Amino acid sequence: MKESIRSRFIAARLLGLVVLGGLVLGLGAGDCLAVTINPYQAVGPVVDRWAWDLKGAVGRTNTPAEAHALYGAVNANMVRIPIFAEAHFADGTVDQSKYNTLIDSINQIKLVNPNVQVFASLKLLGGDTFIGPASDPDWITQAGFGFSQQNGSIFGNTVIRPNPEHYAELVADYFDYMRTQGVEIDFVGLNNETQNALTSDRYISAYDRLNTKLDARGFDTDALKFIGSDSYGPNENISFLNALSSAGRLDTIDIVGSHQYSTVSGHTSDNWNTMSNISGGKEMWHTEVHMNPANSNNGSPPEDNITRMRKGMAVLFSANIEGVSSFTWWGDGQNQSNIDTTLKRELINSMIGGLPVETLSPDYPGNGSPDFNELDPDREATLYQAYKQGTKVTLWLANPGDAQNNLPVNLSIGKIRSGSLAGEYWSGPGNSVTGGNSGALAASLSADGLSFTIGSLPFNSIAMVTFDLLLGGDLNQDGQLNQLDIDQFLLGWRQRSPLGDLNNDLTTDRNDWFLLRTAFLEQGQAISAAGLGIAVPEPGALTTLLLVVATLRHRRPPASDGR
Repeated sequence: MKESIRSRFIAARLLGLVVLGGLVLGLGAGDCLAVTINPYQAVGPVVDRWAWDLKGAVGRTNTPAEAHALYGAVNANMVRIPIFAEAHFADGTVDQSKYNTLIDSINQIKLVNPNVQVFASLKLLGGDTFIGPASDPDWITQAGFGFSQQNGSIFGNTVIRPNPEHYAELVADYFDYMRTQGVEIDFVGLNNETQNALTSDRYISAYDRLNTKLDARGFDTDALKFIGSDSYGPNENISFLNALSSAGRLDTIDIVGSHQYSTVSGHTSDNWNTMSNISGGKEMWHTEVHMNPANSNNGSPPEDNITRMRKGMAVLFSANIEGVSSFTWWGDGQNQSNIDTTLKRELINSMIGGLPVETLSPDYPGNGSPDFNELDPDREATLYQAYKQGTKVTLWLANPGDAQNNLPVNLSIGKIRSGSLAGEYWSGPGNSVTGGNSGALAASLSADGLSFTIGSLPFNSIAMVTFDLLLGGDLNQDGQLNQLDIDQFLLGWRQRSPLGDLNNDLTTDRNDWFLLRTAFLEQGQAISAAGLGIAVPEPGALTTLLLVVATLRHRRPPASDGR
């Protein structure tokens, strides 16, 4: 079990210490905690893929303007599309009318970005999920090939479980049809909240039969990746993974995919850690992220929009920190006059290709993204999480409470480029960006570039602050990494001097040397201490203590410098 950043921060507080990046500093009486970002300390994996889901609205991108809005103005790089059982006949023919609008949408997306990947997933239709066309509705569930007819269930609806042979034939026909339309499938999910109908034994058989059929039809099954089991929640997914593990067939899933909802108390971020352990560390995706406007759910009283959206963001950030690397938004992303859809677009652009980085906050004594639990007593606290994309950093703040004035934000390592600081906010209680519910967020940069202050984080609001870091190792701040920076570093070497200081402790020492060397390596240039005529000292007493503390700072996934 990992030790959370939150627990480490609390331990430091008990000792009268504040953790700032890799340093441990004492707090004096009356000192005030601020939000502290270490942009070079990753706390989760790179976000590889973001998708919009067309299963609920196949025509969402079937015009150039709509496709550009979601795949041009937004950096989404994957699309989730439906497999309609009702469109497929036993003889292999396809009711094309079920797919015509979808094909138009995919083609428009590909015109905007031809590199968008396609994730095909079974369309959930309740009790009708595995029902074929009206003229032959039962062919998918007929007995045969060693499988009898059995009853299963999908969300309380009694259904007949699909026959793996027939279902595999249906999906193979789907691949054939999509290829005739110029659409190649990169990822496929045979289950979609249907694990009580397509049970693990039937899933395994369908997987094997489908691979055989696709091989025979000339598809590259080595490149095709299977997502599973796309269950309603992590607990159901854990049960399915355990069943595959018991059967010795975890090979039938390439990527662990699950849904996780912010309104279900049994869904917690720790579940992702469990799924990773069962699967042997397979890649993990959150295949249906929700961030709904306010409504009543599961008998709970209605919540205002900002509180509900904050919960959705907490699920999103904590899943990423627990190891999830790709996401799919459920719901429409077209209506830019709504706060929730605007946030979905901005979150994609701020996360794709980026890393979640250490974000220590006063409201949550630990990382800005808690281990999400819908019943967590701290769920009303302001949520903070920063992402780093190259030299760009985006700090998200979700504040369902009172306004916060003069909120300080510090960097533990690095400096902010002058002129790059910008902020925006959206506030409730409604879901409209109009009527004074959005605007620029005032923030002022310190003279030394080590911090900034947010003038006012409004009541009941979500905000986004962006800034650029100065190039790592660029000590003279000329935008280049070269001999001039090395010369300046040497001038400050082993002195209490800011000349070679890269970790903001006003001293040029071995810690700065490691940062400088890493910066040059990332530019394809190797430098050595011996080559510069300096001796990197062995750790002293204080450094040894810090190394011991660092040894205790175990996290999963393994720490990275994030650059």
